[in-house]
Amino acid sequence: MALSTMRDAIEQRVGKLANLKGLHISEVFYGLGGFHEILWTGGLRPQLVNSYEVEPIFEKIHEAVDKVRCSSVSTTVKFGAVKGDVMKVRVGTLERSRAIVGGPPCGPWAAIGQRKKKNDTRASCYDQMIDWVDQLARAEDKEDELWMFAFENSDKIMEKNRVAKNNKKRTSYAEDLINKMNARESIRSKFLIYIRLLSLKAHIDHHRDRAWLRGLNKKFCTAAIPDPIASFGVRVKLNDILDPLVPNVSLGSLSSQKMKDNVRRVMERIAHDQAMGVAGDIAVFDISQNPATEKYQNFMYDCIPSLRTKGPYYFVVSVAFVLEEKLFGDDGEVPDEAYFFRYLTESERYIAQGLDPVFHDCTPGIMNKRLGTGNAYAIPMVASATLPLLEAISEYFEKQPRKKRRRVWSSRCLAKPV
Repeated sequence: MALSTMRDAIEQRVGKLANLKGLHISEVFYGLGGFHEILWTGGLRPQLVNSYEVEPIFEKIHEAVDKVRCSSVSTTVKFGAVKGDVMKVRVGTLERSRAIVGGPPCGPWAAIGQRKKKNDTRASCYDQMIDWVDQLARAEDKEDELWMFAFENSDKIMEKNRVAKNNKKRTSYAEDLINKMNARESIRSKFLIYIRLLSLKAHIDHHRDRAWLRGLNKKFCTAAIPDPIASFGVRVKLNDILDPLVPNVSLGSLSSQKMKDNVRRVMERIAHDQAMGVAGDIAVFDISQNPATEKYQNFMYDCIPSLRTKGPYYFVVSVAFVLEEKLFGDDGEVPDEAYFFRYLTESERYIAQGLDPVFHDCTPGIMNKRLGTGNAYAIPMVASATLPLLEAISEYFEKQPRKKRRRVWSSRCLAKPV
């Protein structure tokens, strides 16, 4: 299976970083997958400190995953609306860690939503993360200093503001973040900072573009931050994601007339696109929305549109079925197994994020599965963004004299800010 091959390639690459075993990391907005996952599966057994998640269901999921894996990787994470809220954490209580990785809420910028941007209260989470990096970088003992950070968010933070204020040059929120970080002496003097747009589609047929703000301590690299990994030697295609054993449904079995009408409209669109020479092999689309509206976006050929926490209900249709059968008005027939005519399953959503199947098996209920995959960190994208930083760190210590010991951990708390 292509996903297993890709995960094996990532694990092998992580396995070469043995001198970073036991690394103390901070993972905020914990979710599913993420930085700790690629380190754990690669055998580095990270130690989690300063790690939080507001969704309480994720605690049960990770407890079940740890039980299956006979691990305790998530036991130090704080979960819940109160304990897991990073905005309630006092900076002076943070433990030293080598890396801080996470994804502040993307709601303020996501295409789906009100897009209040900086005026959304959730946007302040980024300011909190800057405070964390600032404080973790203020290590009096170099043995305790922060080595790297990486934060991901919606690709929309790269867009320029529509209106320039006070006759100033238009900037994006991403540029504002870098300016805020460079305004902190402890960050500017110690870190190279760079933000870059990464596409999950480079690794998996899932349309998920994310902006990654990355920083690397200058002692590991003085010229430029290493580029993200372009490929792990294999790409997971849509046909690798879709399970051919999942039965098809009939048009008449759909739960509402609206859904039936939407499918008919999409089938008409497919026939039109094929006549124009622009159709692919498999169409994936949001069955709950009218594809005739101008704002309709969740339709793609040979690729899964971006997953979200509350859906949507994606439907999968083989273009060949539409062209050969053209049963736009027939509600009763179930297409044979040579075609796809069914919903995208929950397990396929997990594959589209590059997650270990154990996460699907340990997540109870459909809505929790949707929440999990919508909030998940896509494994190939996290690996692409963070592994080059870890490799630069590992290479630096490999070149040090053997007598010069390196400590990857520290249990001491930061000094309280003055």
